Amino acid sequence: MTADAAPPRPGLAWDNRDTLGYGKALLATVKGVLLEPGPSFGAMRRDGGVGGPLLFAVFLGTLGSWAALIWQTLLSFLLPTALTANGLEMLGTVVSLVVTAVLMPALIVFQLFMIAGLVHLLLLVFDGGQHGFEATFRTIAYAYGGTAPLNLLPIPYLAPLVAWVWHLVAAIVGLGKAHETAGWKAAAAVLLPLGVCCVCICVGIGVALALGVSAVGMN
Repeated sequence: MTADAAPPRPGLAWDNRDTLGYGKALLATVKGVLLEPGPSFGAMRRDGGVGGPLLFAVFLGTLGSWAALIWQTLLSFLLPTALTANGLEMLGTVVSLVVTAVLMPALIVFQLFMIAGLVHLLLLVFDGGQHGFEATFRTIAYAYGGTAPLNLLPIPYLAPLVAWVWHLVAAIVGLGKAHETAGWKAAAAVLLPLGVCCVCICVGIGVALALGVSAVGMN
């Protein structure tokens, strides 16, 4: 190693799961991402493959998503409208829940690669992706998996929102540490797509309202 070369990173606990044990490594990584994202992602290895982080994210993401689905379903059954629902409607709700639960791991894999690809592209645009796509993917996967257990909180609808917000925070902090880039570049890469989506939604709602008002006026 040359005098000016950076020392190798020790990695997150999940990177050392064969030594620490899967359970201990899982809990330690979740704790680090949730409570100390800066030091945790500062220690994260930028290479080593995407399989480990992907397994971490899919496992915890699936459990968290299942928990959110269960809490939301239980709450929907307690609403007054559930009392008037017929058997067919109840069966449809259960089937929809089961199908979503079965497909969840595949959906998470697709989501992770899509988000990581888009974020890394924006990092390159802002000259902030110095350490390659693998570093970006590992960060996104660990940020997602590390915050997914927040969905286990028995607070329907609110728990997923908290998990999503903290995932954004962890991803921004993590990307800054992984790529050793300015925080604003990491924030822009993560938040810009959300801003574009919000603008598109607002425009769509505005167009729909305008068409509705126009139709009512014509009548």
